[in-house]
Amino acid sequence: MIRENTVTTKARELLSGMTHGWTFKEQRAAFVDNGLTPDIIAMRDGRETVAIEAKGYNASIEDAVAQLREDYFGQRLEPEFQRVSPTLTVGLAMRYPKSVQSVDDDDVVQALAHTNEIEYCIVAEDEEANFPKAGFAKGSLRDIANALHIGASPTKKIEEVAEKYNKGMKEWAYNIERAIEDRPALGDMLSEIMGKDADVETCKTACVFIIDAFIFQDAVAGKKGFKQVRPLEHYNDDDKVINYKGIVRDWKRILRVNYVPIFKDATAIVQIMREYDKPMARAVLKGLLKTAIDISDSHLQQIHEIGGELFQQLVVDRDNVKAHYTLAESAMLLATLVCPDIDVDNLPKVADYACGTGALLNGVYKQVQRLYERETGRSSEEIHRQMVENNLAACDIYPHATHLSFTAMASC
Repeated sequence: MIRENTVTTKARELLSGMTHGWTFKEQRAAFVDNGLTPDIIAMRDGRETVAIEAKGYNASIEDAVAQLREDYFGQRLEPEFQRVSPTLTVGLAMRYPKSVQSVDDDDVVQALAHTNEIEYCIVAEDEEANFPKAGFAKGSLRDIANALHIGASPTKKIEEVAEKYNKGMKEWAYNIERAIEDRPALGDMLSEIMGKDADVETCKTACVFIIDAFIFQDAVAGKKGFKQVRPLEHYNDDDKVINYKGIVRDWKRILRVNYVPIFKDATAIVQIMREYDKPMARAVLKGLLKTAIDISDSHLQQIHEIGGELFQQLVVDRDNVKAHYTLAESAMLLATLVCPDIDVDNLPKVADYACGTGALLNGVYKQVQRLYERETGRSSEEIHRQMVENNLAACDIYPHATHLSFTAMASC
């Protein structure tokens, strides 16, 4: 009978080959205040650190869950193990089937790679984030790799960033709305750009376009092809009037390369606001710049996942038009069901003709990325351009919906 620790070592090796960008450490003292050593510590930039506790067939998965909750959750991680949160908030419990531990040593890798009988569950400090909500699922190491990726999503940080985004959007949209009351021509010009009447929803959408342009500017500043584009901190000076011309110049530099859906309308909106109400334009631009800096400083890699929250704020009449955004968890489940595997030499083409925030499209694309990395062991960045330019399509009756969808795809 093979020992549990031997199986865990092989499981770690197999998981490492299925999850590009992740680092797995086995039996390491991961916490500051004690010498406890989880079976495996899994880490990826932009994701919560995950402690994996594995049990043999003669133990119960409940033992692993209890160990995660009682011994590990809330413990401060050593700096080398910290990614998003300084303390451990997520764990994965699993239990090997007897069939894996009953084979010869030389056959354990094959047994692990082919079994669909591993019990597993995602355990979170916030029990609402558990998967499944109760009990456990059964599956393969590939299923566990998928669960790991989803379970490590920094939900709390996403909510915090969404709150900052919404606060900035609402505050400065009110300023635009007041300016339109004084200068209706500004509203007419915004309507022409946005493709709908200038109302509170349109003003919020205008702010979303500007915030997203700032966030993407900061993301590409100084990189290959964008060496002349400056980061947001270059413009962040409380003692000076915001450099409108410099910002627009940077956006036009980016437009010469790509990202037309993000920067074309944002540039037009800023130019129109400045023409009709320069003091308002300066105040709004400076306020939205600070909002974007707050968001960028969060170093959140899942910026696209706040799209659903924004959609609720932007679509005032969503009940009348049946506009309800899809939860990220629901999109992930649907994507896994409809796209359980891919041919890496013939990548799937996907379209959503009522895309909303792009949650479903993004869910499928994320699944394609994970499957590509799992099958090839290489980064999914290799297929990003092909997928975005040739394999993904979306449209919606709301201009801001297609904008949010493009933002989600571009940031993947």
